[in-house]
Amino acid sequence: MSDPNQIKRRAYLDQVFQAERGVDVLNSLSDLRVDDLDELPFGAIRLDHSGRILAFNRAESRLSGYSAASVIGKNFFTEVAPCTNVQEFAGRFYEGVRKRKLHAVFQYRFDFKPRPREVAVTLYYHESTNTTWVLVRGGAADE
Repeated sequence: MSDPNQIKRRAYLDQVFQAERGVDVLNSLSDLRVDDLDELPFGAIRLDHSGRILAFNRAESRLSGYSAASVIGKNFFTEVAPCTNVQEFAGRFYEGVRKRKLHAVFQYRFDFKPRPREVAVTLYYHESTNTTWVLVRGGAADE
């Protein structure tokens, strides 16, 4: 039988996935350890106010083909996913950072080589840490 703490942790991570639109659950993402982020069944990227990548989980690595080590510290919009440097994506991000309020859910096409991916994206600004989460569902990471 599994460790009770492991079962609790997995239940919590399942809750994050199932209720990702709930503000309390979204706020709790910032409390997760790197190992916990890697257990999430969807892509999770944490950005600072300028778009610099602070965290990049395993599911997002599978989806994008980039390792966390290769993208941490880089600008998401200009160095990692330039296809997102458009009003629909980066524009929403920068406006949300400026207003210190953002919770948007939308469909997007990532032009990753060799296979572009249609995904659902959640952008969520976390006020107490002044960071924004980019959550990505769909594509190879969680199909």
